[in-house]
Amino acid sequence: YAFTYPGGRTDKLQFVVKIIELTWVHDDINEEKPHQSALHEHEVLRQALHPEFDQNTDTGETAGAKKAYFQKIRQEIIALDPIDTPELLHTLDRYLEEYDSHPMEAKTMDEYISKKLINSAYTNWLLSFISVCMHFLRWAMDILLSDDEFATIKDFEDAMMRVVGLKNDYFSWGKEKYLSSDRIWNALPILMKQFNLPEKEAEWMLKGMIINEE
Repeated sequence: YAFTYPGGRTDKLQFVVKIIELTWVHDDINEEKPHQSALHEHEVLRQALHPEFDQNTDTGETAGAKKAYFQKIRQEIIALDPIDTPELLHTLDRYLEEYDSHPMEAKTMDEYISKKLINSAYTNWLLSFISVCMHFLRWAMDILLSDDEFATIKDFEDAMMRVVGLKNDYFSWGKEKYLSSDRIWNALPILMKQFNLPEKEAEWMLKGMIINEE
């Protein structure tokens, strides 16, 4: 993380690390849960971002400790930066709301990329996980962009999101192909079905797509 956010304030960077790692853990725990169960876990975790839910005792199946951890972090980062943090929490909240909200039904790569973007609601406002990370980067560096300024970098962030998303597919397939989940968002099975490719050739094709996007 220190290399990823080299210009960030160290007092903010520690929270970037904590939140992103917790989000990854949350994803790993819930990716094989039945869809409705996973959605409830996301909703429970979202409560931690809102003070009005601090006395709510719903812990879900696995979200209790994560919820308490998020509540503590929310309080600490608000105290650290009361001006810019509310918008950051809004971004994280919307990500958790939209994340995992649709099953994977794409049959072609064009449709897959489109649905992956739609599922993350990226076109609305910093709602994919990658864009959450970008928002954290700006927050950690005390960079506050206006809507007009953000619009000037949106194409770049879109392209970067495609690269990172496809790289994640490439490197995570070795694990994901053994999952029983109905929500495996990965380009490789799409390529194998769309072009009738064996797995290894689909991996080569995906690698070429990543290089081309870069």
